[in-house]
Amino acid sequence: MVLVILATIVAIYAIARGYTLKDKLSLFIGLGFFISAIIDLLHGTFAVLNLGNTAFEGYFIPQTWVAGRILMSIVMVIAVVKFGHARENISKSGSLRKEIVIYTSFLSVIAAVITIISLSQPLPFLTIDFVIKRSYEMAAAILFAISILFFYKRKLYAINDTFFKGFLLALIIDVFVNLIISYSSSVFDTAFNVAHVLKNVSYFVFIITLSSSAIFHYTLKEKLADELKDIDTKKEEFTSMVTHELKTPLTPILGWLSVLDKGDLLGTLNDK
Repeated sequence: MVLVILATIVAIYAIARGYTLKDKLSLFIGLGFFISAIIDLLHGTFAVLNLGNTAFEGYFIPQTWVAGRILMSIVMVIAVVKFGHARENISKSGSLRKEIVIYTSFLSVIAAVITIISLSQPLPFLTIDFVIKRSYEMAAAILFAISILFFYKRKLYAINDTFFKGFLLALIIDVFVNLIISYSSSVFDTAFNVAHVLKNVSYFVFIITLSSSAIFHYTLKEKLADELKDIDTKKEEFTSMVTHELKTPLTPILGWLSVLDKGDLLGTLNDK
């Protein structure tokens, strides 16, 4: 259940970041973590209940694990490939709400299909008697590796934001998570436990870097507000100075024009 709690926290943080900064990449990742948390809930529930090593539990636990991992690996690939190159901002709040609906629906359909398959029957060659016991874990590992490849191709590492540093670290950890658990032959063996611990670590990496990024953007916003306030002050000072410098020579000119206009002292002016 720890995985569910951590995934939910990451989802909330990432969605909040995406909505605040109007960043599609973190918004999509956050929604992906939220859907993944639901699958992790199913996975964790049956792992804790331990129904007596039934046939259903024997394939459902590993299937829901790999289902969540494949879902998140797909989310990461889409996030980096589709939204990583431009990190487009959404100018209208209505458009942002539309994006949330579309992404949530898309991910929910994937999660529903995966869950239904996991509940109905075991996947072929889910566990095999070979060095690599769980072949499907390699698919998720490859997808996470592709995410890292495009992360570097899009040069996201160059962005001055701790979120992207943590994002890269979490992707690297995820690759090792799936490689390690692919050697697991049974529930709660060494490979199984190590993979779960590393998955927790990747969640903590996301939480820490998202928190750090939020502090960074808040500080940046405060700094920009102070700079704008300073600019306004200087603008008022400049306007006051210019007004004063123009008023000084114009005052006697206006006085003489008034005298000439009245004609009492200097007489009536001719046309010339």
